[in-house]
Amino acid sequence: VTLWFGIMECSTGKVVSVNAGHEHPAIRRAGGRFELLKGKSNFVIGGLPDMVYEEYEFVLNDGDSLFLYTDGVPEATDRNDSAFGLDRMIDALNIDGDADPKTLITNVENMISGFVGDAAQFDDITMLSIKRPSKKANQ
Repeated sequence: VTLWFGIMECSTGKVVSVNAGHEHPAIRRAGGRFELLKGKSNFVIGGLPDMVYEEYEFVLNDGDSLFLYTDGVPEATDRNDSAFGLDRMIDALNIDGDADPKTLITNVENMISGFVGDAAQFDDITMLSIKRPSKKANQ
């Protein structure tokens, strides 16, 4: 089983996370573009007895966004068995990088659908996006 697990302290945006063989999340810093957040990646869960999983930390600042997804997103394939890939996923996220999480997910869904066409889906496609509000939005 692969897993990415993170706990965010809402008051500071500090995230403590563990990656057990899962896809790296994508992050967008306020005013920037989405890119992969490559932290420490450990072995899958249940693969080895007594495995110790190393965590890593990062901060989700005001206005930053985080995008999590299963491997069914980059591995979605078209009729020619070409994969959607991480580059297309990042491009889809950056269509409107400052959008709300629902719009970001819709943009990725639409780009996947356009890419795969009528090819059969063979894996789950699961996505989660969060955006830390900027202080300006709260005033």
